[in-house]
Amino acid sequence: MSTPTRAPERIARAALAAFHAPAELTADLVEYGAVDLWDRLSRTDTTGRLARYDARGSLLSALDVAAFVFPGDDDWPAALDGIGPAAPLGLWMRGTGSLRQLSARAVAVTGNRHATRTGQQTAAHLAGNLAEAGHTVTASLAYGIDVAGHLAAQLTPAPTLAVLPCGLDLPHPHTHGDLARTVSGAGGAVVSAFRPCTAASRATLKVTAELTAALTRAVLLVEAMTRTPAMETANAAIALHRPVFALAPPDDDSADRTHPMRGNALLLARGQARPVTRAAEVTAALTAQPAESPVTVAQALTVVADLMDIDANRHIPLRAMVDDLVRTAVFGSFHGSAFGHEWARLARTEGRAAAEAWSASLRDRCAEVIALLRPYYDAALTSDAVRALAKRHTAA
Repeated sequence: MSTPTRAPERIARAALAAFHAPAELTADLVEYGAVDLWDRLSRTDTTGRLARYDARGSLLSALDVAAFVFPGDDDWPAALDGIGPAAPLGLWMRGTGSLRQLSARAVAVTGNRHATRTGQQTAAHLAGNLAEAGHTVTASLAYGIDVAGHLAAQLTPAPTLAVLPCGLDLPHPHTHGDLARTVSGAGGAVVSAFRPCTAASRATLKVTAELTAALTRAVLLVEAMTRTPAMETANAAIALHRPVFALAPPDDDSADRTHPMRGNALLLARGQARPVTRAAEVTAALTAQPAESPVTVAQALTVVADLMDIDANRHIPLRAMVDDLVRTAVFGSFHGSAFGHEWARLARTEGRAAAEAWSASLRDRCAEVIALLRPYYDAALTSDAVRALAKRHTAA
Protein backbone atom coordinates (compact mmCIF):
# COMPACT_ATOMS: atom_id res chain seq x y z
CA MET A 1 0.00 0.00 0.00
CA SER A 2 2.76 2.45 0.86
CA THR A 3 6.44 2.67 0.07
CA PRO A 4 9.24 4.40 2.00
CA THR A 5 10.02 6.66 -1.00
CA ARG A 6 6.55 8.15 -0.74
CA ALA A 7 6.88 8.98 2.95
CA PRO A 8 7.56 12.71 2.42
CA GLU A 9 4.39 13.14 0.35
CA ARG A 10 2.37 11.11 2.85
CA ILE A 11 3.56 13.33 5.69
CA ALA A 12 2.89 16.51 3.71
CA ARG A 13 -0.60 15.47 2.60
CA ALA A 14 -1.62 14.44 6.10
CA ALA A 15 -0.39 17.78 7.41
CA LEU A 16 -2.13 19.77 4.68
CA ALA A 17 -5.37 17.90 5.33
CA ALA A 18 -5.17 18.83 9.00
CA PHE A 19 -5.42 22.54 8.16
CA HIS A 20 -7.06 22.90 4.74
CA ALA A 21 -10.02 21.67 2.73
CA PRO A 22 -8.88 20.09 -0.56
CA ALA A 23 -10.54 22.72 -2.77
CA GLU A 24 -8.49 25.47 -1.09
CA LEU A 25 -5.29 23.97 -2.42
CA THR A 26 -6.20 22.74 -5.90
CA ALA A 27 -4.14 25.07 -8.07
CA ASP A 28 -1.16 25.25 -5.69
CA LEU A 29 -1.08 21.48 -5.24
CA VAL A 30 -0.90 21.03 -8.99
CA GLU A 31 1.84 23.62 -9.35
CA TYR A 32 4.06 22.75 -6.39
CA GLY A 33 3.18 19.24 -5.22
CA ALA A 34 2.32 18.35 -1.64
CA VAL A 35 5.84 18.46 -0.15
CA ASP A 36 6.83 21.86 -1.54
CA LEU A 37 3.39 23.29 -0.85
CA TRP A 38 3.51 22.31 2.82
CA ASP A 39 6.97 23.85 3.09
CA ARG A 40 5.79 27.09 1.44
CA LEU A 41 2.70 27.36 3.60
CA SER A 42 4.67 26.65 6.76
CA ARG A 43 7.17 29.40 5.97
CA THR A 44 4.56 32.01 5.06
CA ASP A 45 2.01 31.27 7.80
CA THR A 46 1.85 34.41 9.95
CA THR A 47 0.07 32.63 12.81
CA GLY A 48 2.93 30.21 13.40
CA ARG A 49 0.52 27.28 13.72
CA LEU A 50 1.92 25.44 10.72
CA ALA A 51 5.53 26.04 11.67
CA ARG A 52 4.89 24.64 15.15
CA TYR A 53 3.05 21.60 13.78
CA ASP A 54 5.12 18.40 13.92
CA ALA A 55 3.96 16.92 10.62
CA ARG A 56 6.04 13.75 10.82
CA GLY A 57 5.40 13.10 14.50
CA SER A 58 1.67 13.71 14.14
CA LEU A 59 1.40 11.24 11.29
CA LEU A 60 3.41 8.57 13.09
CA SER A 61 1.21 8.94 16.16
CA ALA A 62 -1.98 8.77 14.09
CA LEU A 63 -0.78 5.67 12.25
CA ASP A 64 -1.22 3.78 15.52
CA VAL A 65 -4.95 4.28 14.95
CA ALA A 66 -5.35 4.02 11.18
CA ALA A 67 -3.48 3.97 7.88
CA PHE A 68 -3.30 7.11 5.76
CA VAL A 69 -3.77 6.42 2.04
CA PHE A 70 -3.51 8.92 -0.81
CA PRO A 71 -3.46 8.96 -4.64
CA GLY A 72 -0.96 6.46 -5.98
CA ASP A 73 -1.37 3.96 -3.14
CA ASP A 74 -2.70 0.53 -4.06
CA ASP A 75 -5.69 1.08 -1.79
CA TRP A 76 -6.63 4.50 -3.19
CA PRO A 77 -10.16 4.25 -4.68
CA ALA A 78 -10.31 4.85 -8.42
CA ALA A 79 -13.70 6.50 -7.87
CA LEU A 80 -11.96 9.49 -6.28
CA ASP A 81 -9.67 10.16 -9.23
CA GLY A 82 -12.31 11.95 -11.25
CA ILE A 83 -13.87 14.34 -8.74
CA GLY A 84 -11.35 17.13 -9.02
CA PRO A 85 -10.82 19.63 -6.20
CA ALA A 86 -13.33 17.79 -4.02
CA ALA A 87 -11.04 14.77 -3.81
CA PRO A 88 -9.54 14.34 -0.34
CA LEU A 89 -5.82 14.90 0.10
CA GLY A 90 -5.86 11.45 1.66
CA LEU A 91 -8.07 9.11 3.66
CA TRP A 92 -7.70 7.52 7.04
CA MET A 93 -8.54 3.84 6.83
CA ARG A 94 -8.81 0.85 9.10
CA GLY A 95 -9.83 -2.59 7.90
CA THR A 96 -8.91 -5.94 6.41
CA GLY A 97 -10.41 -5.29 2.98
CA SER A 98 -9.00 -3.44 -0.02
CA LEU A 99 -10.55 0.03 -0.06
CA ARG A 100 -10.05 0.23 -3.81
CA GLN A 101 -11.94 -3.02 -4.40
CA LEU A 102 -14.66 -2.23 -1.85
CA SER A 103 -15.30 1.15 -3.45
CA ALA A 104 -15.41 -0.29 -6.99
CA ARG A 105 -18.64 -2.14 -6.17
CA ALA A 106 -20.04 0.14 -3.46
CA VAL A 107 -23.65 1.25 -3.20
CA ALA A 108 -24.60 3.70 -0.46
CA VAL A 109 -27.74 2.71 1.46
CA THR A 110 -28.86 5.69 3.51
CA GLY A 111 -31.78 7.54 5.01
CA ASN A 112 -33.19 9.10 8.15
CA ARG A 113 -31.47 8.74 11.50
CA HIS A 114 -34.88 8.73 13.18
CA ALA A 115 -36.25 6.13 10.81
CA THR A 116 -39.65 4.49 10.83
CA ARG A 117 -39.87 0.80 11.62
CA THR A 118 -40.97 0.16 8.05
CA GLY A 119 -38.01 2.15 6.75
CA GLN A 120 -35.52 0.14 8.80
CA GLN A 121 -37.07 -3.15 7.68
CA THR A 122 -36.99 -2.04 4.06
CA ALA A 123 -33.37 -0.91 4.38
CA ALA A 124 -32.38 -4.25 5.86
CA HIS A 125 -34.12 -6.15 3.08
CA LEU A 126 -32.59 -4.06 0.30
CA ALA A 127 -29.10 -4.02 1.82
CA GLY A 128 -29.12 -7.77 2.30
CA ASN A 129 -30.10 -8.33 -1.31
CA LEU A 130 -27.50 -5.86 -2.57
CA ALA A 131 -24.79 -7.60 -0.54
CA GLU A 132 -25.84 -11.00 -1.85
CA ALA A 133 -25.60 -9.59 -5.38
CA GLY A 134 -21.96 -8.66 -4.76
CA HIS A 135 -22.28 -4.97 -3.92
CA THR A 136 -20.46 -3.34 -1.00
CA VAL A 137 -23.15 -1.81 1.19
CA THR A 138 -21.79 1.58 2.23
CA ALA A 139 -23.08 3.97 4.87
CA SER A 140 -22.21 5.80 8.04
CA LEU A 141 -22.76 4.02 11.35
CA ALA A 142 -25.60 6.38 12.23
CA TYR A 143 -28.79 5.16 13.85
CA GLY A 144 -31.74 4.34 11.66
CA ILE A 145 -31.44 3.43 8.00
CA ASP A 146 -27.64 3.41 7.80
CA VAL A 147 -27.00 0.99 10.62
CA ALA A 148 -29.91 -1.22 9.50
CA GLY A 149 -28.17 -1.61 6.16
CA HIS A 150 -24.83 -2.54 7.75
CA LEU A 151 -26.36 -5.10 10.08
CA ALA A 152 -28.34 -6.78 7.32
CA ALA A 153 -25.37 -6.94 4.95
CA GLN A 154 -23.26 -8.52 7.66
CA LEU A 155 -25.60 -11.51 7.66
CA THR A 156 -24.21 -12.26 4.20
CA PRO A 157 -20.59 -13.13 3.28
CA ALA A 158 -20.12 -9.68 1.69
CA PRO A 159 -18.05 -7.00 3.47
CA THR A 160 -19.34 -3.49 4.10
CA LEU A 161 -17.79 -0.02 4.04
CA ALA A 162 -18.39 2.53 6.79
CA VAL A 163 -17.66 6.24 6.29
CA LEU A 164 -17.30 8.20 9.52
CA PRO A 165 -17.53 11.97 10.23
CA CYS A 166 -14.77 11.85 12.84
CA GLY A 167 -11.40 10.37 13.64
CA LEU A 168 -11.32 6.59 13.58
CA ASP A 169 -10.47 6.50 17.27
CA LEU A 170 -13.88 8.06 18.01
CA PRO A 171 -16.76 5.94 16.65
CA HIS A 172 -19.84 7.96 15.77
CA PRO A 173 -22.18 7.32 17.40
CA HIS A 174 -20.01 6.08 20.27
CA THR A 175 -22.37 3.17 20.97
CA HIS A 176 -21.47 1.65 17.60
CA GLY A 177 -17.79 1.05 18.35
CA ASP A 178 -18.31 -2.73 18.26
CA LEU A 179 -20.00 -2.44 14.87
CA ALA A 180 -17.06 -0.44 13.52
CA ARG A 181 -14.68 -3.17 14.68
CA THR A 182 -16.86 -5.83 13.08
CA VAL A 183 -16.92 -3.96 9.77
CA SER A 184 -13.14 -3.52 9.70
CA GLY A 185 -12.42 -7.08 10.83
CA ALA A 186 -14.76 -8.89 8.44
CA GLY A 187 -13.12 -7.99 5.14
CA GLY A 188 -14.53 -4.47 5.09
CA ALA A 189 -13.14 -1.08 6.00
CA VAL A 190 -13.91 2.01 8.04
CA VAL A 191 -12.73 5.26 6.49
CA SER A 192 -12.70 8.95 7.31
CA ALA A 193 -11.47 12.18 5.80
CA PHE A 194 -10.48 13.31 9.30
CA ARG A 195 -7.42 12.50 11.34
CA PRO A 196 -7.69 10.73 14.72
CA CYS A 197 -8.98 12.85 17.62
CA THR A 198 -11.32 14.83 15.32
CA ALA A 199 -14.80 15.00 16.81
CA ALA A 200 -17.94 14.86 14.69
CA SER A 201 -19.56 18.20 13.85
CA ARG A 202 -22.02 19.66 11.39
CA ALA A 203 -19.12 20.48 9.07
CA THR A 204 -17.62 16.98 9.20
CA LEU A 205 -21.04 15.42 8.62
CA LYS A 206 -21.39 17.40 5.39
CA VAL A 207 -17.94 16.42 4.16
CA THR A 208 -18.66 12.79 5.01
CA ALA A 209 -21.93 12.84 3.08
CA GLU A 210 -20.03 14.09 0.04
CA LEU A 211 -17.27 11.51 0.53
CA THR A 212 -19.82 8.70 0.76
CA ALA A 213 -21.28 9.72 -2.59
CA ALA A 214 -17.83 9.96 -4.15
CA LEU A 215 -16.74 6.52 -2.93
CA THR A 216 -19.79 4.72 -4.30
CA ARG A 217 -21.17 3.84 -7.70
CA ALA A 218 -24.70 4.81 -6.68
CA VAL A 219 -26.83 6.01 -3.77
CA LEU A 220 -30.00 4.25 -2.65
CA LEU A 221 -32.26 6.57 -0.66
CA VAL A 222 -34.58 4.47 1.48
CA GLU A 223 -36.44 7.17 3.37
CA ALA A 224 -35.20 10.71 3.85
CA MET A 225 -36.56 14.00 5.03
CA THR A 226 -35.29 17.07 3.21
CA ARG A 227 -32.60 18.53 5.49
CA THR A 228 -30.68 15.43 6.46
CA PRO A 229 -27.20 13.98 5.89
CA ALA A 230 -28.85 11.36 3.67
CA MET A 231 -30.16 14.08 1.35
CA GLU A 232 -26.73 15.71 1.34
CA THR A 233 -25.31 12.38 0.19
CA ALA A 234 -27.93 12.12 -2.56
CA ASN A 235 -27.34 15.70 -3.71
CA ALA A 236 -23.58 15.13 -3.74
CA ALA A 237 -24.10 12.04 -5.88
CA ILE A 238 -26.22 14.06 -8.30
CA ALA A 239 -23.48 16.69 -8.55
CA LEU A 240 -20.96 13.94 -9.31
CA HIS A 241 -23.24 12.38 -11.92
CA ARG A 242 -23.62 9.23 -9.83
CA PRO A 243 -27.05 7.55 -10.17
CA VAL A 244 -29.46 8.04 -7.28
CA PHE A 245 -32.21 5.50 -6.64
CA ALA A 246 -35.10 6.23 -4.32
CA LEU A 247 -38.12 4.46 -2.95
CA ALA A 248 -41.36 6.28 -3.67
CA PRO A 249 -43.57 7.28 -0.74
CA PRO A 250 -46.44 4.81 -0.36
CA ASP A 251 -49.04 7.54 0.25
CA ASP A 252 -50.07 10.98 -0.98
CA ASP A 253 -48.95 12.85 2.12
CA SER A 254 -45.32 13.27 1.01
CA ALA A 255 -45.96 16.96 0.24
CA ASP A 256 -46.02 17.49 4.00
CA ARG A 257 -42.61 18.86 5.01
CA THR A 258 -42.53 16.57 8.02
CA HIS A 259 -43.16 13.42 5.98
CA PRO A 260 -40.31 10.90 6.52
CA MET A 261 -39.96 10.43 2.73
CA ARG A 262 -40.31 14.06 1.69
CA GLY A 263 -36.76 14.06 0.32
CA ASN A 264 -37.45 10.95 -1.77
CA ALA A 265 -40.56 12.55 -3.21
CA LEU A 266 -38.74 15.76 -4.17
CA LEU A 267 -35.88 14.00 -5.97
CA LEU A 268 -38.28 11.73 -7.83
CA ALA A 269 -40.48 14.66 -8.85
CA ARG A 270 -37.46 16.54 -10.20
CA GLY A 271 -36.25 13.52 -12.13
CA GLN A 272 -33.02 13.49 -10.12
CA ALA A 273 -33.62 10.01 -8.74
CA ARG A 274 -34.84 6.81 -10.34
CA PRO A 275 -37.74 5.03 -8.63
CA VAL A 276 -37.02 1.49 -7.44
CA THR A 277 -38.76 -1.05 -5.27
CA ARG A 278 -36.23 -3.90 -5.34
CA ALA A 279 -32.46 -4.28 -5.04
CA ALA A 280 -32.49 -6.18 -8.34
CA GLU A 281 -33.47 -2.97 -10.12
CA VAL A 282 -30.41 -1.21 -8.75
CA THR A 283 -28.18 -4.12 -9.77
CA ALA A 284 -29.64 -4.20 -13.26
CA ALA A 285 -29.13 -0.46 -13.75
CA LEU A 286 -25.53 -0.61 -12.55
CA THR A 287 -24.79 -3.65 -14.69
CA ALA A 288 -25.97 -1.73 -17.75
CA GLN A 289 -23.84 1.25 -16.75
CA PRO A 290 -20.04 0.98 -17.24
CA ALA A 291 -18.15 1.13 -13.95
CA GLU A 292 -15.83 3.79 -15.35
CA SER A 293 -16.07 6.38 -18.09
CA PRO A 294 -14.31 5.39 -21.31
CA VAL A 295 -12.63 8.80 -21.17
CA THR A 296 -10.16 9.13 -18.32
CA VAL A 297 -9.66 12.32 -16.38
CA ALA A 298 -6.12 12.54 -17.72
CA GLN A 299 -7.41 12.36 -21.30
CA ALA A 300 -10.08 14.93 -20.57
CA LEU A 301 -7.58 17.36 -19.09
CA THR A 302 -5.20 16.86 -21.98
CA VAL A 303 -7.99 17.77 -24.39
CA VAL A 304 -8.66 20.92 -22.41
CA ALA A 305 -4.99 21.89 -22.43
CA ASP A 306 -4.94 21.39 -26.22
CA LEU A 307 -7.98 23.59 -26.58
CA MET A 308 -6.59 26.26 -24.29
CA ASP A 309 -3.45 26.43 -26.39
CA ILE A 310 -5.50 27.30 -29.47
CA ASP A 311 -5.99 30.72 -27.96
CA ALA A 312 -3.04 33.06 -27.78
CA ASN A 313 -3.83 33.70 -24.13
CA ARG A 314 -2.54 30.65 -22.25
CA HIS A 315 -3.93 31.87 -18.94
CA ILE A 316 -7.65 31.38 -19.49
CA PRO A 317 -9.37 30.42 -16.23
CA LEU A 318 -10.78 26.92 -16.45
CA ARG A 319 -14.18 28.37 -15.53
CA ALA A 320 -14.21 30.26 -18.83
CA MET A 321 -12.90 27.18 -20.60
CA VAL A 322 -15.71 24.99 -19.32
CA ASP A 323 -18.23 27.68 -20.25
CA ASP A 324 -16.84 27.63 -23.79
CA LEU A 325 -16.94 23.85 -23.93
CA VAL A 326 -20.54 23.82 -22.78
CA ARG A 327 -21.53 26.41 -25.35
CA THR A 328 -19.69 24.47 -28.01
CA ALA A 329 -21.31 21.14 -27.13
CA VAL A 330 -24.80 22.55 -26.66
CA PHE A 331 -25.01 25.17 -29.38
CA GLY A 332 -22.38 23.96 -31.82
CA SER A 333 -21.01 27.46 -32.20
CA PHE A 334 -17.70 29.10 -31.43
CA HIS A 335 -18.97 32.62 -31.90
CA GLY A 336 -18.22 34.69 -28.84
CA SER A 337 -16.03 32.00 -27.32
CA ALA A 338 -12.31 31.83 -26.69
CA PHE A 339 -11.97 29.85 -29.96
CA GLY A 340 -14.00 32.15 -32.19
CA HIS A 341 -10.92 33.49 -33.92
CA GLU A 342 -9.79 29.96 -34.85
CA TRP A 343 -13.17 29.20 -36.40
CA ALA A 344 -13.01 32.50 -38.30
CA ARG A 345 -9.45 31.81 -39.49
CA LEU A 346 -10.40 28.39 -40.86
CA ALA A 347 -13.49 29.78 -42.53
CA ARG A 348 -11.41 32.52 -44.14
CA THR A 349 -8.46 30.39 -45.26
CA GLU A 350 -10.00 26.98 -45.95
CA GLY A 351 -13.68 27.67 -46.34
CA ARG A 352 -16.75 27.50 -44.16
CA ALA A 353 -17.14 23.74 -44.66
CA ALA A 354 -13.70 23.12 -43.18
CA ALA A 355 -14.50 25.37 -40.22
CA GLU A 356 -17.81 23.57 -39.62
CA ALA A 357 -16.08 20.15 -39.80
CA TRP A 358 -13.47 21.31 -37.30
CA SER A 359 -16.24 22.65 -35.06
CA ALA A 360 -18.18 19.37 -35.22
CA SER A 361 -15.10 17.30 -34.45
CA LEU A 362 -14.17 19.48 -31.52
CA ARG A 363 -17.76 19.51 -30.29
CA ASP A 364 -17.72 15.71 -30.15
CA ARG A 365 -14.54 15.80 -28.10
CA CYS A 366 -16.05 18.43 -25.83
CA ALA A 367 -19.15 16.36 -25.17
CA GLU A 368 -17.00 13.48 -23.94
CA VAL A 369 -15.08 15.50 -21.38
CA ILE A 370 -17.54 18.07 -20.02
CA ALA A 371 -18.82 15.82 -17.23
CA LEU A 372 -15.28 15.05 -16.12
CA LEU A 373 -14.26 18.70 -16.21
CA ARG A 374 -17.05 20.09 -14.07
CA PRO A 375 -15.32 19.21 -10.77
CA TYR A 376 -12.51 21.57 -11.80
CA TYR A 377 -14.92 24.35 -12.70
CA ASP A 378 -13.74 26.85 -10.10
CA ALA A 379 -10.04 26.17 -10.47
CA ALA A 380 -8.32 29.05 -12.30
CA LEU A 381 -5.56 27.00 -13.91
CA THR A 382 -3.32 27.78 -16.87
CA SER A 383 -3.00 25.30 -19.73
CA ASP A 384 0.43 24.28 -18.41
CA ALA A 385 -1.07 23.57 -15.00
CA VAL A 386 -3.83 21.52 -16.63
CA ARG A 387 -1.18 19.43 -18.42
CA ALA A 388 0.61 18.90 -15.13
CA LEU A 389 -2.66 17.80 -13.58
CA ALA A 390 -3.23 15.37 -16.47
CA LYS A 391 0.21 13.86 -15.85
CA ARG A 392 -0.60 13.43 -12.17
CA HIS A 393 -3.82 11.60 -13.04
CA THR A 394 -1.92 9.39 -15.48
CA ALA A 395 0.68 8.56 -12.82
CA ALA A 396 -2.04 7.78 -10.28
